[in-house]
Amino acid sequence: VAVAAAGSAYADGHEGGVSVSLSADIGFESLDGVNGFGHDYDLSWSGSPVTDGGLTVAASGNADDETSPSVSVSGGFGSIAFGDEDDALDAAMGGIDGGDTTSGAADLAGADASIGEDPLLYTSPDLGGATAYVSVSLEGSAENTTGETGFGAGASLSLGGISVGGGFSQLGDASLAGVSAGLGAGPADVKVAFQTGEDAAGNAISNLDASAAADLGGNTVGVQFVTDLEAET
Repeated sequence: VAVAAAGSAYADGHEGGVSVSLSADIGFESLDGVNGFGHDYDLSWSGSPVTDGGLTVAASGNADDETSPSVSVSGGFGSIAFGDEDDALDAAMGGIDGGDTTSGAADLAGADASIGEDPLLYTSPDLGGATAYVSVSLEGSAENTTGETGFGAGASLSLGGISVGGGFSQLGDASLAGVSAGLGAGPADVKVAFQTGEDAAGNAISNLDASAAADLGGNTVGVQFVTDLEAET
């Protein structure tokens, strides 16, 4: 399955122009009984503008074989996305605020743990404020080298300023389940998330995370709390 797009932009006041083309491919592969999703992309650009002095300057470039592109197809049926995507659990929960503004505090607790790598993610259309998610990660996919097939399912519901979400993800012996809730009241936004399960080695996973943020006239002030209940950090 492939999708491609091409377009061009013309430099104002100059002859010549710049063109960009993009192709992205996703597919199913089976090699010696190992099934997986394969993907690739190719981005090419070229230009040959003419300067005011009459000189033609040509340039071109190409980038390809990115290990984790993201490709999606959407319509009335919802969306099917593959590559650098969340699994169904992460998509349904949404996560807490502020992980990138607290000097990596969220990493202390392994907040937003994930076990479904490189998935194919289906997102349903809006179902009266609810959204359903289903994901699958095959053992031969680029980021899934465990030799196991992973599955996930989740759902989220948004009603006014209240949002809830939850789901589960399983990959071989590793499993993870979680729930989240959010409340938006005026300029304030409060979120809480809980995850529990175990990794492939049988180690327990248990995280409780929360955040609160307020928009104060264009500036945001927030607080975040993340804890690993098993390691007590």
